[in-house]
Amino acid sequence: MTQGQIVRSEPRLGCSGKTNSEEEWACPKAAVCQVCVPEKPAVPSDQTTAHKEKAMDNYVTGAAIRSLRESKGLTQEELAEHIHVSAKAVSKWETGKGFPDISLLEPLAKALDISVIELLSGQDIRNRNRAFNMLKSVWYICPACGNVIFGTGEAVISCCGIVLPPLMEEPMDEGHQIHTEFIEDEIYVSMNHPMTREHYISFLAAVSDQGLQLVKLYPEGNAEARFKRSRVSSLFACCNRHGLFRVMLSRNGRFAPLMKTPGPEEARTK
Repeated sequence: MTQGQIVRSEPRLGCSGKTNSEEEWACPKAAVCQVCVPEKPAVPSDQTTAHKEKAMDNYVTGAAIRSLRESKGLTQEELAEHIHVSAKAVSKWETGKGFPDISLLEPLAKALDISVIELLSGQDIRNRNRAFNMLKSVWYICPACGNVIFGTGEAVISCCGIVLPPLMEEPMDEGHQIHTEFIEDEIYVSMNHPMTREHYISFLAAVSDQGLQLVKLYPEGNAEARFKRSRVSSLFACCNRHGLFRVMLSRNGRFAPLMKTPGPEEARTK
């Protein structure tokens, strides 16, 4: 054991090894225990504060706990009673003077009526789309593994330890035109787009009020796909550099893009 190391598991030589679950990740005897901390190193107060603030940024924040608690209509005392800690501990979390032990995340999330992922993100996501509308779909892509996730409503999505933001639709431009051709009961979709390892279309998809059809694409392949025509109302294409593009079925039976709105300079030149 190195000097100043805190033991979190497998206590040695009589140390209780228990975690102070009300305040911080540390041995409750860390200030006095000569087994866990033979000689507690002196750390400047500004460095200690900075370290805690950095840890809080990557963990559940006090502001999130307070916001979620207040939205639930709970006092600090009532929340503390739910998770079997003191009101003082809750106060310390909310003021940034400490944060809950990892073992408290599940009961804390349950007391606030949210998931653990929502607690870590600081958001209470409620899907108000009770009628199930495929046209209000949301797309997510994991930057680490490339996983494509499709949701029929707002949610907190996590992949590879990353909370994913929803993809925002980009206005269509000349480099991302989606071409369509109706062939019997199918829609042939193609794009004149680079398919190199650095710049490519990652997927093409067709969405109807009944479901989703998706074709995953890869570099060195062709940016094309075929979809069943039945009830398809929107087509999507995702560029690994420039984001998500969509065309929608218009009244005349053809797919029309969401065109880029010209800026003031462009408008004056026309």
